[in-house]
Amino acid sequence: MTLLHTADTLKSCCAALYEEPVVRALLGDVFHPGGLRTTDQLGRMLGLSDDDRVLDVACGPARSAAHLAEQFGCRVAGIDYSLRLLAEARARREDLWYVGGDAEGLPFAGASFDAVVIECLLCLCPDKSAAVREMARVLRPGGRLGVADLALERPLPSGMSEVVAWAGCLAGACATDGYRDLIRAAEFVDVTVEDASWALAELVEDLGRKLFLLNVAEHLGKISSLPMSIDMVNAYLQAARQWIANGQARYLLLTARRSAGHIRAIA
Repeated sequence: MTLLHTADTLKSCCAALYEEPVVRALLGDVFHPGGLRTTDQLGRMLGLSDDDRVLDVACGPARSAAHLAEQFGCRVAGIDYSLRLLAEARARREDLWYVGGDAEGLPFAGASFDAVVIECLLCLCPDKSAAVREMARVLRPGGRLGVADLALERPLPSGMSEVVAWAGCLAGACATDGYRDLIRAAEFVDVTVEDASWALAELVEDLGRKLFLLNVAEHLGKISSLPMSIDMVNAYLQAARQWIANGQARYLLLTARRSAGHIRAIA
């Protein structure tokens, strides 16, 4: 199996995961910790305004894109790997610009945007360096990058990687320093980091409540069988609570500014 085939398979699987009815029941229309509160916080950190052209990478059904346009008055374009989610996005806000595509090969000319936002997607990218360099390429000199993502400060315990991948394709998350290094390597400067792990803790508790209700619905025959037992899920949620409490798992908001240096396209 080639690396390209493996990468494309991962992207397709992750896109399909967020289309699943059970996953949508758990996450709703906002697929990242903190919902629109962390999106709003990231927009403020970036200093977005009505003068800005903003790209939302992995926009999904466009909840964040629509919120940024409404809250800050900016012009927003969204890109996503899932054509089904893009159809939902167009139904939500027809006035925004949506494109099907891949973070590692953005279909835009260089210096097209004043800001790029990417929420809970960089950890999924098979080639994170390519994705960050592509975001740098489509930003004008001095443009701003905003990243919201899960950070794993230590490797996952043995046996956990597969279930985490199933639950959110998150086994590829970096440590905080790993994200900083990726961003700086793409010629970004002024990297800042804010900890929003409160959002991750809230998400875990919310998932626990919703999984309980789904389990009840399963026993009543209202839905088909869940992919794994509720006891196993609860065990993993308890482990997640411990990872968050001890700082092993964090949710980060990072911003950076594109330097004036030339960013080459990915070959």
